[in-house]
Amino acid sequence: MVGLSLGEQCFIEGGIAQDLRCDGRKRLTYRPIYVETGVIPQ
Repeated sequence: MVGLSLGEQCFIEGGIAQDLRCDGRKRLTYRPIYVETGVIPQ
């Protein structure tokens, strides 16, 4: 297991406290999932 630096710990804890991810989404917000079928011929 790799340890986190103090700066990384502060960054993660700050995001949790503000309910934000590094990409701007909230912690419980997810991206839509798209599935395309029939792309590869059989």
